Amino acid sequence: MKAYRPQQGGFTLVEVLVASAIAIASMGLLLSLFAGSLDRMSRIELQSQQLIAEKEILGRLSLVNPAATRSGKGTSGQWAYSWSARQLTEFRKITDDLVAETPPGDVALFLIRIEMRAPHGKTVELSIRRLGRRT
Repeated sequence: MKAYRPQQGGFTLVEVLVASAIAIASMGLLLSLFAGSLDRMSRIELQSQQLIAEKEILGRLSLVNPAATRSGKGTSGQWAYSWSARQLTEFRKITDDLVAETPPGDVALFLIRIEMRAPHGKTVELSIRRLGRRT
C-alpha cells in the first residue's frame, strides 16, 4: 500500500524570489514615473506663474505713456521687472476724425523692452510696441 502524504501548501523559495524581483522592478518603474511627473508639474507651475506675471506686467505697462515715461521698475508676485522704451518713429499728427474719444495730438511708435527676473535667478526678456502720445 501507498503511504499517505499530505499536499504541501505554500510557495517555494524560488517562487518567492521571482515574485519579489517582479515587485521591486515594478516599484522602480512606478517611482521613476512619479518623479518624472512631479518634475513636469513643477515646470508647468513655474511657467504658469511666469505667464500670470507677464500678463500683469503688460497690463500695468498698457497704462504708461512711453513718450512721457521712458523707463521704470516694479514687482509682480515673486518676479521683479525693469523696462525701458525707445522711440522707433517720429511723432505724427493724428488725422483720423473717426476716433472721437481721443483728442487730436502727436503720436509715435515706441519699442518697450521688459526684463523679468524670477526669485530663482531665471531671466526672461519681452518686447512690445506701443504708441506714445506727446503731452
